[in-house]
Amino acid sequence: MIAESALKADFLQTGRQNSRIAGLFQQTIRQNPKGFAVQGAQFRLNKILYNQGRYQEAVTAWKKFLKKYRTSYLRYEALLNLAMAQAAQNLWNEAERTTNELTSLNPAYEEQDAVKFLKGVFAFMRLDYQTAAAYLEKMSVPTAASLYWRALNYRAAGRPVLAAQKFQEQLNKFPNAALNEQARYLLADSHFAGQDYISAIKDFENFLHLYPESPYRAAAYYKLGASQFAEGNYPACREALSAAAQGFPAQQNASQRNFPHNLSQAKEPDEPEKPANEFAPWALYLLGEANLKENRSAEAAYAYGKMAGRFSGHPFAANALYKLSWCHFQSADWAASQNSLERLIRLYPNHRVIPYAYLLLGTALLRQEKFSEAAQVYQKSVDLAFPEEAAETAAALANEAGYKNKNYGALISAYHLMADNFPPTADPQRAWTYLFIAEGYLRKGFYESALKIYQAILREYPASPAWPYAQDGLAWSLFKMSRWQEALKARNLIESLGKSGAVAPGLQATNAYERANILFNMKKYSEALEQYEKFISDNPAHDKTGQAGLRTGLCYSQMGFHGQAVAAWQALRRDQPDSQAAAEALWKIADTYFRAAKYGEAIKTYETIIASQPKEADMAQARLRIAQSRYNSRDYGQAMEAFKILILSHPSSAEAKEGLEFLISMLDKPPHRRTAQENLSGLAASLGEASALGSEALFALAENYFAGKDFSRAALELQKLDSAHFEAERLSLKEYYLGEAYYQTGRWKRAIRAFERLLESFPKDDKKPFALFRLGAAHFKLENYKEAAGFFETLAREFPKSEYAADGLFNAAMSCKKAKLWRQSQEAFLSYLSKFPDKAEETKARDELAGLFEEQKKFNEAQVQLEEILREEDRSSPRWRQTAVRLAGLYLLEDKEERARQIYENMLSLAGPYDEWRLAAAVRLADIYEKNRRWPEAAKIYETLSRETSGAEVVQAAKARLDYIRTNYGEFFAAGEKTGVKKGEK
Repeated sequence: MIAESALKADFLQTGRQNSRIAGLFQQTIRQNPKGFAVQGAQFRLNKILYNQGRYQEAVTAWKKFLKKYRTSYLRYEALLNLAMAQAAQNLWNEAERTTNELTSLNPAYEEQDAVKFLKGVFAFMRLDYQTAAAYLEKMSVPTAASLYWRALNYRAAGRPVLAAQKFQEQLNKFPNAALNEQARYLLADSHFAGQDYISAIKDFENFLHLYPESPYRAAAYYKLGASQFAEGNYPACREALSAAAQGFPAQQNASQRNFPHNLSQAKEPDEPEKPANEFAPWALYLLGEANLKENRSAEAAYAYGKMAGRFSGHPFAANALYKLSWCHFQSADWAASQNSLERLIRLYPNHRVIPYAYLLLGTALLRQEKFSEAAQVYQKSVDLAFPEEAAETAAALANEAGYKNKNYGALISAYHLMADNFPPTADPQRAWTYLFIAEGYLRKGFYESALKIYQAILREYPASPAWPYAQDGLAWSLFKMSRWQEALKARNLIESLGKSGAVAPGLQATNAYERANILFNMKKYSEALEQYEKFISDNPAHDKTGQAGLRTGLCYSQMGFHGQAVAAWQALRRDQPDSQAAAEALWKIADTYFRAAKYGEAIKTYETIIASQPKEADMAQARLRIAQSRYNSRDYGQAMEAFKILILSHPSSAEAKEGLEFLISMLDKPPHRRTAQENLSGLAASLGEASALGSEALFALAENYFAGKDFSRAALELQKLDSAHFEAERLSLKEYYLGEAYYQTGRWKRAIRAFERLLESFPKDDKKPFALFRLGAAHFKLENYKEAAGFFETLAREFPKSEYAADGLFNAAMSCKKAKLWRQSQEAFLSYLSKFPDKAEETKARDELAGLFEEQKKFNEAQVQLEEILREEDRSSPRWRQTAVRLAGLYLLEDKEERARQIYENMLSLAGPYDEWRLAAAVRLADIYEKNRRWPEAAKIYETLSRETSGAEVVQAAKARLDYIRTNYGEFFAAGEKTGVKKGEK
């Protein structure tokens, strides 16, 4: 728009007659379209388009004119007018090409002021300010526009004083020019750029008075305020900046919007732009600065906060947030300062103000006693690129924060940071920093290192106020290293310095107390007692007086005067009843009674402690001591009740766990077992079965029932257990107990589930062999023989040396037999016989193997096993007789009657009563005799049976057979024949 205005100012014709004149020219063209006057008429019409501001139409019309009248005498003027129209439309590149074409065709035009003006503007656009000045200054008749552009050229070239002169010259020579509004603004702005703030104030005020609705008024208000700020006129400054911050719909920065720096940026829109007021954020920021200059922290904070909140993308938004934080800090609103700084760091992590933000944030946290956070923030500040002196300040403050936070480990590393990164300095602050660092070493137990730093402070900073405190630290380090004599010597030096006034009174008093402590640790109790009593006398209001009184009693106690010790502690409680030392004294009294086995007095004193409502940990300890006192007095009933109260009152304490252990131990005292069981059961119910102690009580109770073989009660308690509080070993034990309890009470399926959980959760548990054995047995009980066999086989295979291996293998064989898995059963029996011959004899495994063969009708294999038993077994045993009968029976099944008869006859030849097996042998032998008609031998057996056996049925049956033989075959007895056939028999 500035370029357009400049050209219009130079070439504008009288606009009022343009429309009428254009009508006349158009009439001329219509009446005589081919006449000579047409060129001139068209030429004039094109100029009228320009004068009416119809630049795009003018450009099109001039191009059409030049194309149609290539040889016209008006061609050069047409080219000049086309260039001016292109420039007015901001088509600078095209305008320059058109101008160059004109001067190449007719070099004489180089001397025309219009061409000089255009070429000056073109050079300005290329930032060639020297060439621009040369063209504009060559104009024979300066115009308002040429003076305006000469001023712009000086301004852009960084010569604001000359620019101001030219703007003033333009205004003086052309008071009514169209460019005067811009010129007046830029005149003031040139003074502002040249830091002539007094002239800038005058000219901005004049501009705002003349042009109150100017699109540049926001910029004018802002720069007026900035000029007043520079002159220190803060009230006027605030007024102007407040106006600028109101959000005037101003244009872009007037110094840049209309003056592009190169041709590619030069095009302007056809209509004026009205972007948001760009000076509002600057005005708000500077308004904050002005308020801050006047110590108006609240007003400054409002301005900074508004600027940072509304214009977060502004280059100075981060600065505004920092200044806002500073305002809050100055107002002691540490939390608000912290919030603003944290927002600043989050939004602008790479801004140059961030190191300072961390420094201020650390201090805000320090003021809020957030020492740990402060130390971390200060360390961050040290880690960032930072001026050395500021970094050392941050490091020193980090050390202070670490010291106040008792983060002594961080102080240790700080020593190396200071030594490695910051050169030696005599700054007194360095002595204090080293003092904090030495304290870190001391508190962390690095006494030798602490000692060296304290010695360095004493040596290098003898005049520092930190020197006495370094001496105190030196004494402490020596004390911690048990170098008592040297520590005492260091304390004596502080005492002597105190007499000369070189040590603060507070440190003197503390030193006296620590001297007594050194003597106490040297076991010079009599001297320590004297020093403690003197300290109390000299410093009755000191915060260590109570501790000194406490130590007085300890001195008496160490010397064996327990009565005096108790008296000293009681005196302390009387003189300082509300002090921490008095509370500790009460503990000392109670513990003294407890150790002296004066349990009645101890209980009363511990009850006094509880009544005073100390912190929970102390109450738990007191209740534990009461319970232990009753236990040690053998008052077990009251002791159990006291332990129960302890546990219920302080279930999360270590004392509660100890109390529970006492209660559990009562289960081993038969007279009190039932009471202990009841207490444990009640505790579990009160604490909740999901609690750690409740689960512990239930488990102990379950174990006790299990050990007493009360498996039903054991299972009942185990079912309630919450496994969340148990470690692996205890969890596996729970499943073991539960599985065995179920097994012993016949709940086979539940037993199976429990033992399976044991194996799934703890596959390497040492109870695995037993679990496998019980799983097999439970399945066997449920007649799940195949499953039982699987578990027994696994047991025998994986744990061949366990105590359950032999039974597992035998049971595997029996389970397979029951499941009719003949081959597997046979293999198991044979393996069992081979590996465990002694066990096999006890379990009669060979008998079972023989039975296995019998069931399969493998009589030969069965006979082999039974014959082996007969060979190994004593002939007088029932097993031998049973086996013999079985073997003879097998012979009969295979028609080996003679071998069977021999076995039966051998059995009957043995002495002894007729048990079931001899009786069976006798009956079967009699059958063989009858079958072979050996009547006398059969009769003899029946006679023996009727005479020597018991049981009416057997005797009756034997006599009946005997009568039958005698009646039917008695004739053979008389003849003396052993066998015979009755007449009519075949």
